[in-house]
Amino acid sequence: MKKSFIIYMVSFPLTLCALLVSCQQSAPASTANEIAQEAIEAIAELDTYQFNIDRIITITNEEGQASYVWDIYGAVDEIEKEIHHTMQIRGKEASGYSVEYNHEEYMVGNWLYEKFDDDPWSKSQSEHYWHNRDYASQQLDLLTTLIPVELIGIDTVDGVDCYKVQLQPDKVSLWSWITLQGWGQVLEGHQQELTGDIVSDYSIFQWITKDAYFLIKSVVDVAFKVNSDTIVYTETVLLHHLNEPVSIELSTEAEP
Repeated sequence: MKKSFIIYMVSFPLTLCALLVSCQQSAPASTANEIAQEAIEAIAELDTYQFNIDRIITITNEEGQASYVWDIYGAVDEIEKEIHHTMQIRGKEASGYSVEYNHEEYMVGNWLYEKFDDDPWSKSQSEHYWHNRDYASQQLDLLTTLIPVELIGIDTVDGVDCYKVQLQPDKVSLWSWITLQGWGQVLEGHQQELTGDIVSDYSIFQWITKDAYFLIKSVVDVAFKVNSDTIVYTETVLLHHLNEPVSIELSTEAEP
């Protein structure tokens, strides 16, 4: 896999480090639509959070299987529009060749500072990048875009009681959403026409806290069958330490 594709996936939205979920209880009286509306209103009360993202892509064909893993964690200050995250990317080609990349990023004072591996720090204006780093809003977009939503029941995430919902869009809606996320980078290099017909399977679950209606976890699994390749994309996004103080200070090494 080309490094340009690996780097592109830094800003790939979608969406949370998997935590074990406790045994499922009976569904509450609230409806899925009511819970979704509460989540939309609750995001205005979210000022700071920390996040973990686990992302895995596997590509299987006649040559074997290639796999790529992203481990991302960091903190966000919604009020100041600041972020700091670190990321490690590990990959293994079907040939057995292994790759590894590391990335660190700050968004501070309307500037984006980035460093890849041993390259020097780069600096650029950040106003065009915030949406791709605003993971809380991305998870809410997922909930409000890929309707209908079914209420599964109550689960706990890290000891917090949550409503567990399943998003059940039709393939047309799902494909429209996928194209908006820039998934062409995942599917690049294929000659087959890319439409919703290449989606062979998918599941999308989210967890919303019962007390404050914060959307704290999303799990997305999508499988594609294109040409001779079977591509499976899995992402788990977890938001935690909500509205707790965060300290995002630019590293002295990143300063110009």
